[in-house]
Amino acid sequence: MEMWKNFKERLQVITGKFKTVNKTLAKLLVIAILWVIIYDFILVDIPEWFPKASVIGLLTRNLCFAFMTGFIFYFVNTHLSGHKTKVKTYRYVANKVSTLDNMSINLILSIKHTLSLQNSGYEVPSRDDVSHWCKQIPNHIPVSFRVMAYTNIFPNWFKLFEFIDTETIKNVKDLLTLRDSLDSETLRLITNIENCTTTFLNMSKGVPFNTQNNSLEFWDLHIYEYRKMCNQLVTHLKKEYKVYEDEYHYLERKEKRA
Repeated sequence: MEMWKNFKERLQVITGKFKTVNKTLAKLLVIAILWVIIYDFILVDIPEWFPKASVIGLLTRNLCFAFMTGFIFYFVNTHLSGHKTKVKTYRYVANKVSTLDNMSINLILSIKHTLSLQNSGYEVPSRDDVSHWCKQIPNHIPVSFRVMAYTNIFPNWFKLFEFIDTETIKNVKDLLTLRDSLDSETLRLITNIENCTTTFLNMSKGVPFNTQNNSLEFWDLHIYEYRKMCNQLVTHLKKEYKVYEDEYHYLERKEKRA
């Protein structure tokens, strides 16, 4: 039973290396292989449909072979190396993404705590709910915010937004050091999250200023967008990095068994 489980895990790891290949290149490889098979086993025995058709067929067959050779070179020398890097850095990336998400969750929890609202989970609240809550909260009052296992008290919401922005910048900067391990959607989301905190949430840079009614209404959209994008980032990581996660844990278990 244990041997069968190990075999399944190993097979999953091997297939995972192929699953992460660029989808367009994978489709072109299938087309190239099919064309070579069709040409060599079927078309060579059929009379030409038009003059020089055999020449065109041979040229395309040779191009398909060239593409297949190039794909093998790319897969062995580029893709496998990149795949290995993503597996090795998965835990680091996942932890940084989790930190960003937890800050957005804790921001919503701080809003609910201020209004003595019941915590109904970590889902993304609706824009209307966030707007309704923000209208009721003065922006100059002290606010509690959970950081890891501790709860900090900030003198006002401006200082809290400054803290969130500083932590976001730090985590995004750390993630960008592993740019080659991140796909384009992850890069888009983390840079948009940083832009949201730096340009909008922390627009005052921690210095209080007066708004129309001195509530959080001025920031309601940005609070909502911040939480939504952090949630999208976690969802994307769970879906697109599942292959790397599985292989990372497989290698960990393998190392422990050794």
